[in-house]
Amino acid sequence: QGAAGGAADGRVDVLGGLEDSKALAEECQEQLVTGVRNNFILEHDISELEQRIALLVRNRMTAEDEAAARRGKLAAATAHSHTHATFTGEQLARYGELLYLLKWRPQYLAALTTMLEPRDGDPRDYARFVVEQLYGARTVMSAREERHLQLLIRLALQGQFHAFRDNFGAFMRTTTVTTHILTLYTRRPGPVAALQAIIGDFVVDVASQPDLRLEIDPVRVFEELAGDFYEDDVGDDGFGAG
Repeated sequence: QGAAGGAADGRVDVLGGLEDSKALAEECQEQLVTGVRNNFILEHDISELEQRIALLVRNRMTAEDEAAARRGKLAAATAHSHTHATFTGEQLARYGELLYLLKWRPQYLAALTTMLEPRDGDPRDYARFVVEQLYGARTVMSAREERHLQLLIRLALQGQFHAFRDNFGAFMRTTTVTTHILTLYTRRPGPVAALQAIIGDFVVDVASQPDLRLEIDPVRVFEELAGDFYEDDVGDDGFGAG
């Protein structure tokens, strides 16, 4: 009877422990759901706050420009430089909203990036505007801006991939707006350090090989590999190894 009673007590303890663990898991799940919901709300509030700040800054700049124009300070400056376009406060507000959408909705800029052609202007100017002005300077960029710029690059690369699907050998081998954006982004301190950590040792190991082939044309690389395979499989005398 003593043994039976001890077993029963043990089962009770186990069941009690399971109930406590289940209650703790449910509590953690509720806290996780609440945290995710609060984080989403906070992200939305931050986006709205940034938009309002951007509009306030632009309105402040407009007011200062108008005040300077009344005092005649802009007349001397424009006499020695190109003519600046003047916008009303409503126009500047609309431009601010447009820039906000372009910055935080990368799919629009990605689509525009894939449609631009050399005749539309210097692609380097567009790339510098996107990387260095719209998303911050080379060393001044928030983590949120970094994520959206990376998403823009990913979407633009997907568009380039589909555009070159009939001529895949030219993919990433022609100078496009996307390649300029990617080049400017990889010059930033963060991407440079990431590339060094990921492929640095591999690049050093490959570059130290004495019989290294530096051909990058995929067609020629395939021809060389096919030639090597033919020589190994057929042999110099034209007959198979067997």
